[in-house]
Amino acid sequence: MFASGYYWQRSVLAQPVQPLIARTHHFILTDGKPILKSIERIAVRSDGAISKARLDTSYELQQDVFRKLVFPNGRCYLIAPKQKLISSLVLDAKQLAIEIPAIGSPSGRRCSVGRETIYDDSVNGRSVNRVTIQQTMAGRNLMLTQWRDPQLACLALRSEAVEIAADGKVTRLAEDSVDLQLIEPPSDMFEIPVGYSEVKPSDLVRLTAAEKSVDPKLNQRWDQVDEQYTRSRLQ
Repeated sequence: MFASGYYWQRSVLAQPVQPLIARTHHFILTDGKPILKSIERIAVRSDGAISKARLDTSYELQQDVFRKLVFPNGRCYLIAPKQKLISSLVLDAKQLAIEIPAIGSPSGRRCSVGRETIYDDSVNGRSVNRVTIQQTMAGRNLMLTQWRDPQLACLALRSEAVEIAADGKVTRLAEDSVDLQLIEPPSDMFEIPVGYSEVKPSDLVRLTAAEKSVDPKLNQRWDQVDEQYTRSRLQ
């Protein structure tokens, strides 16, 4: 996930940052009926700092069960509040520009995530990039579509996943809904806890995954993250 490199003492934002709080509800569709699978929250400060959290849907107050903080100075923290674990590391300039798009991307950029097709579209009156990705998994032809806002750090304001059968029939598999507030987030969303046990990123994910708080894969190569963590601890 993280390339080798050193701590940026100071970062310059390439574009103004719109502070926001967005809560995304992920639904899977069973017989056409939506079932809540998970809730994620992203908060962006006007200085570019980002807080990403997965919330526990079993709790009435939906407390954080996993949180990732990234600051413009390159500091990154992975936090598991329930287990009182933390992993502190430093990102290099390249990875920091990915985590905080306003640092490395000029205003007006298009939201690209790899191999995809991009169209201009709109959601709730906002101009967005409609990003479509197709892939085949276990013989199934799947398509993911996300409506990403380039002025909001490419936040997906809407998402849906469908399966396309050989006869052309389309079955909707999952969808997201987003509650968006364009406000400065409260400071407690960016608090770095004290008294937590410091562990390697892979150990933090493994221990939290044991209680199904976090997907142990998370689309990341944790051996590379651990290497970056080790380098950060030596600086």
